[in-house]
Amino acid sequence: MTERKRLDYLDVAKGIGIILVIIGHMPMSIVYIPIYSFHMPLFFIIGGYLMDNSIKKNFILSKVRGLLVPYVFTIFCLIIISIFDNIWNASSIHIIPDILRLIYTALYGSGLDYTYPFYIPSVGSIWFLWAMFFATIIYHRIMNEKHCWLYVVVLFIFGYITTKSMWLPLSIQSAMVAVVFVHIGQLTRKNKVFQIESCLITVINFVVWCICVFMSKGVWHMAGNVSYNIPVDIIGGIAGSYFVISLSKYISKIKIISGWLKKIGKYSCIILCSHTIELFVMPWSNILDTMNIYNESLRLLLMFSMKMIWCIMSVVLVLNVSILRKIFCIKEKAANS
Repeated sequence: MTERKRLDYLDVAKGIGIILVIIGHMPMSIVYIPIYSFHMPLFFIIGGYLMDNSIKKNFILSKVRGLLVPYVFTIFCLIIISIFDNIWNASSIHIIPDILRLIYTALYGSGLDYTYPFYIPSVGSIWFLWAMFFATIIYHRIMNEKHCWLYVVVLFIFGYITTKSMWLPLSIQSAMVAVVFVHIGQLTRKNKVFQIESCLITVINFVVWCICVFMSKGVWHMAGNVSYNIPVDIIGGIAGSYFVISLSKYISKIKIISGWLKKIGKYSCIILCSHTIELFVMPWSNILDTMNIYNESLRLLLMFSMKMIWCIMSVVLVLNVSILRKIFCIKEKAANS
């Protein structure tokens, strides 16, 4: 299997993953457990798989540019939108408090709302950028250590247990837990697991994932390390991720489908940030109400379609504006993408 094909099917897998992120934020409770069981582990496993085990001096800088700069830009957009929203609604008195609230939210970088020991508002989907930043930085430091697995276990235990008593800023505890999946991704690379094409392995991963979803008592929220059966959730996260990646190999051979999924996966960071803004800005339910659309299935279909259109238009905008391409570390223009 060539390097290009490898990257192609991983882009397909990321495309599936980011679409599931969007679906997971829709009012569809029936899909929460199966989606949340693996959609975040999938990205951390792929992140670990793509990590080079050589020590690079500019590794941290590359992660700052690729993850934190888009994070800051997204917060900046939310602040600007908030200002205009207050002006539009003649609520200028709320401009400064809202700006300060967004800055506080951004500086804490939490994926969930907390009220104890003090109020911590959620920053939305982009908590993942902080978690991926710290998870990859930490793992890059320990990956060549003789007992790397021991560091991974200790980090996981510390990150998971301390969540019960306190929630630290910048999703650092989520990152500690995520190091397990980054490590799994790196082991997968070293053992060339993804180069093995087997229908039997794909089926086994699917069955194991389904069993874990069935056994799980709740939703595996990596944003806040919320789990009611952590061993089952870890196994399910790995099995579900492996199943999607195996499935992506077959999908990548279908050009009509894989072409779109590869693009969506390739620009998943843009989509994640635009999705965060969309959740903040767009009252889709109210829009559908004004259209007198009350059929639940039709509402969900239209809502998903509008969300995807928003995200795709955001990608097009970024690819055609040079300063936005720099913010998201994209070299090529739209015509060459």
